[in-house]
Amino acid sequence: MVDDDLVTSKQYLALYKSEVRKVRSIPIPYPVLMWGSQMIERYHQKSRGQLPAIFTPYKTRSMWGGNQFSNAKLKSIGWRPILSTREGLSRAFAAFRSEPEKTK
Repeated sequence: MVDDDLVTSKQYLALYKSEVRKVRSIPIPYPVLMWGSQMIERYHQKSRGQLPAIFTPYKTRSMWGGNQFSNAKLKSIGWRPILSTREGLSRAFAAFRSEPEKTK
């Protein structure tokens, strides 16, 4: 199920940084991610699994490919979200703030 007013990963990170704690992040363009995952997959194949294929083009497309889904069918049978996306994020961030910060 997906909410109506989804935030992008960029928006989520900005909210997390402003409402929970600062984290270092480096934006990496999608084409660079795809290129890197292709290189890792090739190395995985050539090295016969020396490097686990945990970062593959399939996983890159699945996680960062801009997939969009609709909740229209669920709504047509009466489903409604219990919380708004904003309220859900606020509750999640409150829980994150209450967790002790991990030390290095």
